[in-house]
Amino acid sequence: MKKILPVKYPVITGHPSTAGLFSILGNHENINDWIYSNYIQIIIYILLQTSNTLLSG
Repeated sequence: MKKILPVKYPVITGHPSTAGLFSILGNHENINDWIYSNYIQIIIYILLQTSNTLLSG
């Protein structure tokens, strides 16, 4: 028996690995709330820790 993983068009498509993950997670009801409140903050924190380009005006 072949199983097929359901996917949806991802809310974030900038990088293939992120788009692939979010296309799978998109099938969960409250995933957009989690993405907007957690994932975005994690990415911004990582960018601030690794680069000064966001801080230099």
